[in-house]
Amino acid sequence: MINWGIHPDVRFLNTIMDSLCKEGRVVEAQDFFDLVIGTDGKMNESIKLLGHMVSIGLRPDNVTYSTLLNGYCKNGRVDDALALYREMFSKDARRIVAAREFYMKMVDSGTQLGISTYNIVLRGLCENSCVDEALRIFEGLRSKEFQLEVWTFNIMINALLKVGRIDEAKGLFSAIVLSGPVPDVITYSLMIESHIKEGLFEESDELFLSMEKNGCAANSRMLNVIVRRLLEKGYVRRAGTYLTKIDEKNFSLEASTAALLISIVSETKYQKEVKFIPEKYQCFTEPRDD
Repeated sequence: MINWGIHPDVRFLNTIMDSLCKEGRVVEAQDFFDLVIGTDGKMNESIKLLGHMVSIGLRPDNVTYSTLLNGYCKNGRVDDALALYREMFSKDARRIVAAREFYMKMVDSGTQLGISTYNIVLRGLCENSCVDEALRIFEGLRSKEFQLEVWTFNIMINALLKVGRIDEAKGLFSAIVLSGPVPDVITYSLMIESHIKEGLFEESDELFLSMEKNGCAANSRMLNVIVRRLLEKGYVRRAGTYLTKIDEKNFSLEASTAALLISIVSETKYQKEVKFIPEKYQCFTEPRDD
């Protein structure tokens, strides 16, 4: 029905869940709920369906709440996502949503959300220009010594860099280097790209070497990004070093990297730098006067 563009109403969906539960097929009923809110995207209907789910004795799990939170965030309904989050963990929450009774039961029972759900909340807030709110939640998790993933830090580092809060991003990076979790290629890529944008080329090179020393291998995406950022700054010689690494790892140039390389090295003013890029790319150069 959904694939054909037919969106059943709450009454129809409630009937399906009732029937499944009466047959003792509770797991299927919960899977059905998750499927509906994951594919239909009608958040108001989903909340009503959640209320019915609770009333017939089904217990939403992390998957259910992750799906709801993700739906709110994708629809730009940040306030609703936050209300849902707060209702699950605060008896003093000011916002009340349809499933309040169940949320309070979750709090009383000590039910915890998984890290993937927190990541959805943080990413949704950051993507909707609510970085400060995301930071408050993030710092709250850190203060409780919650087991955070490197992806959680990546979300916050990326958000801080995008809004120009570079020192705070560097602080988070230093924190995970010192005490974990282990930075991954995305973490390093974010910081190296930031250094290049700031013109801190020595620091970016040192960080790249540190990454390799720590056993974190650069991937194609990372190297292509570094090359583009260096070319944008006019540092063809430095870009040549990373082009060599792309070749050594048998990676390919992304279309945007190749286009920028052609544009940059074909300019007359960069001809002295061309000899520092791998020979295979020198065929791109046809000097032109601008």
